[in-house]
Amino acid sequence: MGANCTTTKNEMGKEDNNKKLMKDWNSLPKYTKEELKSHPFWILIDGYIANVEDFIEVHPGGKESILPYCTKDATMLFTTSHSNAAVKELEKLIIGTLSGHKDVGKELNDM
Repeated sequence: MGANCTTTKNEMGKEDNNKKLMKDWNSLPKYTKEELKSHPFWILIDGYIANVEDFIEVHPGGKESILPYCTKDATMLFTTSHSNAAVKELEKLIIGTLSGHKDVGKELNDM
């Protein structure tokens, strides 16, 4: 499931490396909290559900830094400790959204 990214220009007219998620929110499957909790390698980041099963072994911070957040909301950790490059990697892992989450559709870089 590929996502389209946009490159913006900063106030100096140079290309900005901030990549923003441009998913079609309506086409993503919606999952319940119960479904999130029942999949051992799914995490929630600001309403997006990501499957980290194939990524966990290559995560730069080690699998120990992801495992405690599997089946849970990792929004605070992700938004305070990850770069724009991490956002780009995350978009490859997003498989759906949490049904009824208030922030779904918000750009990850705007969190």
